[in-house]
Amino acid sequence: MNLELANPFALDYPESLEATIDAAAVCLRYNPSGRYAGYFLAAGRFDGFVTVWDMETRGALRVFEGHVKAVSSVSWSRNSRYVLSASRDWNCIVWDLKTGDRRDTIRFDAPVTDAVFHPRNSKIVLVTLQTQQAFVVDLRGAGERWEIGEVWEEDEEGEAVRRSQMTICRFSPDGKYVFGGTSQGLVLVFDVRTREIVSSTKISNASVKHLEVSHSGNHIVTNANDRIIRILELPVLPSHPPSEQKPHADGEDDGEQELPQMEELHRFQDTIERTPWNGCCFSADGEYVIGGAGHKASHNIYIWETSGGSLVKVLEGPKDPLDDLDWHPSRPIIASVSNQGNIHVWATTTPQNWSAFAPGFEELEENIEYVEREDEFDMEDETLAHQRAQEEQDVPVDIETFEASSSAAGWRARADGSAPAAGDTRLNGAGDGYEEWVAYDPDEDDYEGFYPFVEVEEDEEEGGGGAVLE
Repeated sequence: MNLELANPFALDYPESLEATIDAAAVCLRYNPSGRYAGYFLAAGRFDGFVTVWDMETRGALRVFEGHVKAVSSVSWSRNSRYVLSASRDWNCIVWDLKTGDRRDTIRFDAPVTDAVFHPRNSKIVLVTLQTQQAFVVDLRGAGERWEIGEVWEEDEEGEAVRRSQMTICRFSPDGKYVFGGTSQGLVLVFDVRTREIVSSTKISNASVKHLEVSHSGNHIVTNANDRIIRILELPVLPSHPPSEQKPHADGEDDGEQELPQMEELHRFQDTIERTPWNGCCFSADGEYVIGGAGHKASHNIYIWETSGGSLVKVLEGPKDPLDDLDWHPSRPIIASVSNQGNIHVWATTTPQNWSAFAPGFEELEENIEYVEREDEFDMEDETLAHQRAQEEQDVPVDIETFEASSSAAGWRARADGSAPAAGDTRLNGAGDGYEEWVAYDPDEDDYEGFYPFVEVEEDEEEGGGGAVLE
């Protein structure tokens, strides 16, 4: 409903700072899908707490306590019932917003730098450790975890060494692939079922710090230690892993199959001050890419066009440095967090459109002489007027049907396993058995309209009311 009332000619990227929340946060993420996509913001704090904020009221909806060190990342399940928090205390915790309790605890042998849910099943988690290792953790059944990114080669002395050391990993929007950045500047694509590499691209000689995939699945954006943000276009990935590729019709074998590579579309950098970047991501529709400048005395967000690569806006905020940022899943809103723990919300200035609420309302730019209608002040039978008002109120209103924006709809279409949209160059199959594997033992996050309600109970001793989380 709110999307229909929005001005279609308004800017589709933020213009100014709208609000600031004192949250003691170090990382944040909007809930990306579901009926209430973008209504909530999960923020990990430096003291180990995780706070879920209601962005409509700017109030804390849930507060989870479970880590003993700072939270390094947070992630949402597909319908916003579960929140995944990773911490440098070597643990990952899955929180249930419905019950307010922890569902699972995953322990590792090193600090956890990043963790994300699988787009279709919250019982599958992708974790990156500070030791530059990445694991896919399957919490179903007896539980299983396997490491990805182990590409072995021989050094000059003939000893086997591991070439790829994973620094950041993300699932594709449908969950069939894992995109990983390495400390050697490689971007690798793995088949999540066969665990084989299906694409490898060298983008830099420096380590990859951040990596995000667009909602359409056609592009990824990376941030490396060479202080350059890059937009890459994904190639057509093989329908079968390299190990299952069939030989040529003439029976000849060309030897090792050459893996498809990504094409670099644009690169962004501060050529004058050589400012590093502390985060990057796509807009909801994929039309823009944002980067958070890591300057020590400013809080600036740069917005570029994905297609043309031109700089369209620089959002200048307070003097506290930026640590993390995220774009709203359906609206031109950006949330960023500073090193002082404040959450800054950036939005587009929207003028009041009264005609959206009163169809007969007209906004005048200058005074005009009003012409009275002939029957404007005639007396009307109150019985007929009341009857007509009752008939207008009896019109049924559909409050259950949810119509998402194009970007969010595309995300859910791929998350449901349907065919990709026309022009999607990335998805071309992921081997046999994937649908059966991901559908096995589903989680309980199947209701698209989940909302963590708050019950208000009366305090009998003091006679006052207090908000109690259910």
